[in-house]
Amino acid sequence: MRRTFFRAFVFRISAATMIAAVVAMTSSTAQTPQLAYTSVVASQDTAACCSSCCACNAFCPYYNFSSYIVTPYGGTPGPNDTQPTWSADGTKIAFTRNGDIFVADASGSNAIDITNTANNSAPAWSPNGSRIAFASTRNNPSGDLFLVNPDGSNVVRLTYNVASSVGHPAWSQDGTRIAFNCQVQAGNDDICTINLDGTGFARLTSDPASDSFPTWSPDGLSIAFSTTRYGTDPVIDVMNTDGSDVRQVGAAITGSEPAWSPDGAQIAFDVLDPNWSGYGYDIPDIYLMQADGTNVTSFQTSGGDPAWMPMRVPIATFKVSCTGTTCNFDASGSKDSYTTITGYAWNFGDGTTAAGAILAHTYAAIGNYTVKLTVTDANGATGTKFQALTVNPVAAFTFSCSGLACNFNASGSTDSSATITSYTWKFGDGASGAGITISHTYAVGNSYKVTLTVTDSIGATGTQSQTVIANAPPVASFVFVCNGLTCSFDGSGSRDPDGTITSYSWNFGNGVTASGPSVSDTYAAGGQYTVTLIVADNGGATNAESQTVIVNAPPVASFTFSCSAFTCTFYGSGSFDSDGTIASYAWQFGDSTAGTGVTVKHTYRAPGTYTVTLTVTDNGGAIGVQSNNLTLVRRK
Repeated sequence: MRRTFFRAFVFRISAATMIAAVVAMTSSTAQTPQLAYTSVVASQDTAACCSSCCACNAFCPYYNFSSYIVTPYGGTPGPNDTQPTWSADGTKIAFTRNGDIFVADASGSNAIDITNTANNSAPAWSPNGSRIAFASTRNNPSGDLFLVNPDGSNVVRLTYNVASSVGHPAWSQDGTRIAFNCQVQAGNDDICTINLDGTGFARLTSDPASDSFPTWSPDGLSIAFSTTRYGTDPVIDVMNTDGSDVRQVGAAITGSEPAWSPDGAQIAFDVLDPNWSGYGYDIPDIYLMQADGTNVTSFQTSGGDPAWMPMRVPIATFKVSCTGTTCNFDASGSKDSYTTITGYAWNFGDGTTAAGAILAHTYAAIGNYTVKLTVTDANGATGTKFQALTVNPVAAFTFSCSGLACNFNASGSTDSSATITSYTWKFGDGASGAGITISHTYAVGNSYKVTLTVTDSIGATGTQSQTVIANAPPVASFVFVCNGLTCSFDGSGSRDPDGTITSYSWNFGNGVTASGPSVSDTYAAGGQYTVTLIVADNGGATNAESQTVIVNAPPVASFTFSCSAFTCTFYGSGSFDSDGTIASYAWQFGDSTAGTGVTVKHTYRAPGTYTVTLTVTDNGGAIGVQSNNLTLVRRK
């Protein structure tokens, strides 16, 4: 990387020559952007040239290089100073010199070594000015991150072998996280982040290409970085702070080491100078561009490591949500630490503008747009936010489920400027499908995220996701037992495979209903009844079971008798059964003897009082009993 190149130079220019170069550079290059940067000065090594290969002329390819820091207020004397970073108040800079971290005034004077170990690099001053992050190989040859106070005290190791090739720390705007270069997999340059206490390590990128040099947007919602994902030359990309939604800035802007301006409007970056590449040297130039990748301009030749001076500016940020071609914009999250925001100016990327913190805009057609918000505060300072916006066709669907079977309908999807040509579905259980209307049956009841993606005739896509609850219905089951006209019912054997049963509803078939897992009912008359149990589960699904219950009214036992001396005749024909027939008559004569039949005759052996009992059984097994006392006396 270029940083290694800066430190690997053979430095032969004197300090006086370097200071003169600083004065000459600052006086001849009056740049409006307030940047500190590393300036590289070359001197031709004619002695080496003449003694080795070439004539002693202007085409001698041998050079010695020196580097120093340039600021709007002056610069450092070098000859080996690189990687500047500003204090929060803009009064001091920190930089790397010969493997140590130095802190100096903004003019470059009064430089103090705050590390003194000769194996440190890439200082980054925290947004609140209290700490400086830097990379070092002091404990690990693969590099780790450290924190130090600006006076060199309280050195704390931040990372412990979480990755190799650790370097280029960059603070989030709220000062809670640090993004940095890392290699979690050997040879794979990526971007990682970590909290200030060493927790929350996250690998944001994992592309096989080289991702490096992160810088945070002023609103803390994006990270710009350089990458070789699209070829051998690095370009500037931007992503969300969780590593998602990686996209190019502008039309593949070639460069590396981006630095986002405090007002959000610009990004400074390095580009290798082709004039030096012809001699085999990697010397960068600094360029500026708008944060949307437009208006690329040269800032400084033979310079690198751009670092923006802190500005007292508002921070512009906004949220956007679209339904079809109508988008709602909300910039109320913009903030100003110094005064109040007085104006919100919008450019929607389609040639229209508007003003206001919260507003809506309808695009004439779907497509890709770059929205620009500029906020202005009471001091006249401005902050800018660019955001790429894709206006897509509207995906919309309805659904209905019966148990595990669900029907989906995407006919409500719309496209204002093209024709929807495909409808693809993901049902949330690993299955997929296609079509405007479609059905799907889930294997088990559960909550599923269903996603519809529509694609139109020009390749634009729109998506909608909804949560679908597929509820396997419960299973109703009950048993019963009857004693005469009274029956007891038990539905506790009912079950729900994917939830719980919440209600039990009974219909006893005689106009009477009840609720609860266990109930009973007394019928007015015997007969055959259809009893139904309906159970409902916690998802609202129901299931019913019906059984035929035969309720048997018991028979009525009744008898008369007549006696002649000790011989009695018993008549049971007066017995009856209201819902069937009497199948048997059983007699107990009270003298330990018994008999059967409708009419029976029995002779007692002695006078006395006897209890005679008739038990009748009907065709349903129910019984009826009657007992009468019989008194026999001996006559003279």
